[in-house]
Amino acid sequence: MIIGLIGRKGSGKGAVARTLQEAHGAAVYRMSEILRSIADELGLPKTRQNLIQISETARTYFGQSVLAHAIAEQIKNDTHDIVVIDGIRRQADLDGFHDLDMVLVNVTAPLDVRFERIRSRGENDGETTMTREKFEALENAPTEVTIGDIEGNANVTIENTGSLDELKNQIKTVIIEPARNR
Repeated sequence: MIIGLIGRKGSGKGAVARTLQEAHGAAVYRMSEILRSIADELGLPKTRQNLIQISETARTYFGQSVLAHAIAEQIKNDTHDIVVIDGIRRQADLDGFHDLDMVLVNVTAPLDVRFERIRSRGENDGETTMTREKFEALENAPTEVTIGDIEGNANVTIENTGSLDELKNQIKTVIIEPARNR
């Protein structure tokens, strides 16, 4: 089973992916890992702005689906029963995965919740000190505005507004159990 995760920054896509990895042995492929690797190779800080710039540059010069094609190639040789693609953000990503039989999951959370999560996790440089104004400005970044265009393609939606245990229960009832009955 291949599970594709859609969701805005801080919605909980990573928590869903980690849960599927830890509880169900899933392999996880993050769209942003390619960008982080490029930033490392170039000696650039892994700020959200730098990752956005790398993404937009790669897509401009090599095609809008370039990241999806790279991950699709990696997945072809994966032998895990469950494979998770974390961070699908635009129609071109979905187009790049068109050959995959994928369950698409939209992970949602209110803006206030997402802002607090981003600040507390500090995944990218500068996030622990990010202001609310900066967070809201990033909502208009090219990598964020396209998410709304593809949310309607999701097979299921997880509203991630509660505890981790509640999220794990949703994953079980909305993804794992229906997949077993496919």
